[in-house]
Order: sequence, then C-alpha cells, then structure tokens
Amino acid sequence: MPHNITDSAWTGPDLKPEEEKRAAQKTLAVLEEMADVFKKAGEDTKNELHWITDLGRLDAGTNRFLKQTLGRGEVKISLCGGEAVAEETEIPAVWRLTIGEQTSLVAALLPRCVTTLLETGNTDIKEPEKKPDGLFAAGPVLSELRQALKDADLTKIPELPDHQIDLSRQPLNPADMNYILTTLGEGKVDIELSGFAKSRIQASRVKGIWRSRILNNAGKTLMDSLVVALIPPEVPAGREDIPTSEAKLRELADWIRRDMARGAIG
Repeated sequence: MPHNITDSAWTGPDLKPEEEKRAAQKTLAVLEEMADVFKKAGEDTKNELHWITDLGRLDAGTNRFLKQTLGRGEVKISLCGGEAVAEETEIPAVWRLTIGEQTSLVAALLPRCVTTLLETGNTDIKEPEKKPDGLFAAGPVLSELRQALKDADLTKIPELPDHQIDLSRQPLNPADMNYILTTLGEGKVDIELSGFAKSRIQASRVKGIWRSRILNNAGKTLMDSLVVALIPPEVPAGREDIPTSEAKLRELADWIRRDMARGAIG
C-alpha cells in the first residue's frame, strides 16, 4: 500500500478530478515501466540496473502525484556543493535526481553521476613537510589509513567497509583531529542518511576515504569514524533490493488502479 493511500480514501496532492485522474493514469504508466525494468534486472544479474526518465516531460500535476506516490526515502546525496542532488524514494533503488533545473527519475543501485565522482580524488594521503606542534596520535592513524587503502578493493561497491577507524576511541587531542581532517580534506560527495538516527557522510579529497558521523536528534555526535571503501555500503541499494522494489512498484500500481476503478481517484 502506498504510504499516502488508505482503505478509505486517496490522500494525494490537491488536484481537480480530471487532473487527478490524468495524473494517476500517467503515474500508473511510469510505475509499470519501472517495475518491468526491475524485473529484467532481477532476471539478468550480469547487466547493471540503469533506467532514467526526464520528469520535465510530465505536467506539474502528474509530477506532484508521482512524487507523493513514491514518497521520500532515507538517503540524500549532494554532489559538488549541491549542483546535483540524488534523493532515494521509499522504493529502494528509485531516485529523484536534480541537476540544475532538470529533474529525472532514476532506477539504479546508485545514480551514474555519483559513481562517476567516486572515481575521482587523490590516490594517496599527502602530508605537509612541516607538521604543527602538539601532534600525538595523528601519524599512526594516517599510517593505518594508508595501509588500508593499499589493501582495499576500490573497484566495486562493498558489502562491508574495507576498513573503519572509530576516532572517538583513538587517543586524539584537538591538534591531532584538526591535522587529520585538514590532511584528508573534503571531497565532492556529501551524504545524509535519516532513520532512527541521522548520519552525515562526507567524501575526503582522497579516493576511498570517508568521514562518517552518526548524530542523535539533538545533533550531538554519537560516533565519528573514518571509513575506507569505494562508498560506505549503507548508501547504495543492493541487488537483493531489486525483487523487493519490483514488488513494491507493482503494489503501488495495483492500489492506484483499484482506487481509480472504485472512484476514489478522479
């Protein structure tokens, strides 16, 4: 059942009856097309799941109806300071992608614009020749990261991080922390995860090194880690999500079809 549909009434966007009916019909077509894409991807595991459609081809009413039907998920990825933003819907592996004035709907484990940026960045950790005074444990942490990078497989999305360092468990003083973060720098990918707790994940300037922070509802940091992986595995959808997403898309389509038949829509 869609998150915004009940047994008693459709509670979608406020549209005139004919506009709502037209929006439902067009939304139905999009849902069925995506469901077929997921079915094909599930049957052929060798091929990458990738499908995209420009939402600019749909009228405003349909876009509102489709957006409310798909809902909002827990993953938001900003690229290059917000020049592009990918937001997962409530359907795993279905994303709303906004680049400038253009918004698209994407079916992918991770949108290609994100995977393209994952291949950029420095290939090693570069430290300045002159180090600041007061450092204690920064050197060993950076050395551990260097070794982890050498051992990591950065050619594929991992099921688990290749390596993770919990900074809160390291004997770091403020000078250490500042030096580590300054040395790693900030990259072009910024990720927000919502759920029972909020997470903020930022790429560093070094390919494969991320800073991952878990925050409580008051914004207090519960965990602060450095992760070595092509991308932290909790961000992309997994291939195991493909049949589930197909089923959810067909369920949404069935609910809209039944509500149209009984006059709850339009």
